[in-house]
Amino acid sequence: MNGDQNASVEIEKDQKSYNLKSKNKVDINILLNRVRLKNRKEKNENIILMSLIGILVVISGIIISY
Repeated sequence: MNGDQNASVEIEKDQKSYNLKSKNKVDINILLNRVRLKNRKEKNENIILMSLIGILVVISGIIISY
């Protein structure tokens, strides 16, 4: 019994190490797309922020001129 349990434990360890090895593979295209998406999102946030600041300046100028 004990020998069978040790064998099954070894098989489970081998399967776990195989799963870990297969998960270590990285697709460079996925990483590049993630970076591009992050940069695009940051750029859109900056454009929105600058637009809101510009609108605030214009509205303040209109209010002050009256």
